[in-house]
Amino acid sequence: MLFESMLVIIAAVVAIMLIAGPAIRLVKMLFPAKRDPLKDAREELEIAQKEIEAARLKREAEKIYSQLYTETLEESDSSDKESSRRKL
Repeated sequence: MLFESMLVIIAAVVAIMLIAGPAIRLVKMLFPAKRDPLKDAREELEIAQKEIEAARLKREAEKIYSQLYTETLEESDSSDKESSRRKL
């Protein structure tokens, strides 16, 4: 008798969980949490500022790399000319 009543209780709990889970998800979908537009705007502003800063840093890095590249080319050209003069 005790075993049967425990099985009935377990079956009832499982049935409630199977029904309650999808029901809770459905209610959450129908009534989404209210969003704070001011908070969303602040987050978007922070993201935009970070993107602007990243773009600025990328431009600066490209300038530095281009300067290094031209300096390296000039050095390699001058060293190539010196090595060709030494061979003659």
